[in-house]
Amino acid sequence: MFKTKIGLAENILEQQKKNAIKFDFVTADGYYGNDVDFARRIDSMGYLYMLDIHSDQEIYLEKPDLFLLERKSARGREPKD
Repeated sequence: MFKTKIGLAENILEQQKKNAIKFDFVTADGYYGNDVDFARRIDSMGYLYMLDIHSDQEIYLEKPDLFLLERKSARGREPKD
């Protein structure tokens, strides 16, 4: 069965937890670090993690206030929430 690299990494972590293997933290390179969902899944498993990120990755120290700009013309697709 095909699995992505991130899917394989998640399976490894789940298997380690199932086997009660103890380790201090999870670490990975920027490929994994740029996947926010992967980081959230590691966190939900209860593990401390340190993931590299790419140099152009945007980081928000506070939750940003997201909004749609007002439409300036009738051209193009209708903005959606």
